[in-house]
Amino acid sequence: MIPKEKLSRFFRSISLLFGSGIGLFHALEHLSADDDAKFAVVVEDLASKLSHGHSFSFAVREHPKVFPRICADMIEAGEKSGTLNAVLDQLAEYLSRGSALEQRLIAAMVYPVIVFLLMLGMGLGMAWFVFPREREFLESLDAEIPALTKAVFLVFEFAFHPLVLVALVSSLVLGFVLYSGREEKNTQGNFKELTDEWILKLPVIGEFLLKLSVSRALTVLSMLLQAGLMVDKSLLAAGRMLGNTKLEKELHRAVHSLHRGKSLAEALDETHCFPSLVVQLFEVGQETGKLHTVSAKLAEVYEEELDSALAGFVSLVEPIALLIVGTFVGVLLLATLLPTTNVVGNL
Repeated sequence: MIPKEKLSRFFRSISLLFGSGIGLFHALEHLSADDDAKFAVVVEDLASKLSHGHSFSFAVREHPKVFPRICADMIEAGEKSGTLNAVLDQLAEYLSRGSALEQRLIAAMVYPVIVFLLMLGMGLGMAWFVFPREREFLESLDAEIPALTKAVFLVFEFAFHPLVLVALVSSLVLGFVLYSGREEKNTQGNFKELTDEWILKLPVIGEFLLKLSVSRALTVLSMLLQAGLMVDKSLLAAGRMLGNTKLEKELHRAVHSLHRGKSLAEALDETHCFPSLVVQLFEVGQETGKLHTVSAKLAEVYEEELDSALAGFVSLVEPIALLIVGTFVGVLLLATLLPTTNVVGNL
């Protein structure tokens, strides 16, 4: 998948060229001279499909590994409503905001990941090189091993045993394959749904991911409604952008409820995905005919909450990580030094 920031620049450039009076085909021809050879080939193919009479949305949909599905959905809505230029601007802005949020999330996770890897490396070194020799040394002296040292020996022998590590890595790989695979199988679908549901129930991470999903859904819903797409199709498109099988299934249920004659507020209330305030404001927006405006404002509110939650998370991660590392190192030092102290004391 091409980085979102690059896609954002691509759609913004098309919007500028198209808005200045250059035809869509010629705009793509200008952009086909991209430094990225692979992306240049994709742009050339888009131009080729336009020259053969296909729509821009059809051409974009033919490259699902390059363009997220929301791109084709929004472009198609813009083509039908005659607002393609405005839609391309909105799409570029959406991708740019998504890229900025992803970068902040990655930056927030770098520190704990580095700390975890350092602890893992230290643990492997102690378990495979230091502790076995220390145990042999203490047993050769027939020295008494303190309870803390025994406990650490047992934990490290089990946790860092090669077979345990192989089993853990195999489980992680299997879980990743089942979760991220593209094949529509019952077993895989059930596994993904159960995993996504479990993730949403996690104390802090689950709440953050739920807010992220709701914000993303509201943004997509607002853009598609403004582009002229019907509510049911907009909800389905928003569901595909959530990145969570459980939430996507709930939005599908909401669409079925809409088809059965229920209002949007009633349908969304049944899903339990959106807070009651969001549901109430949706009801007001539907009654006043300003649903896309309400969705956009709510999306801004949730983005601000996400920024605040992310800032709070970053401020907490560093001291917590330092505390964990300090505790880990302290226990290792005590487990290593206590037997030596006892031996020296006996001498």
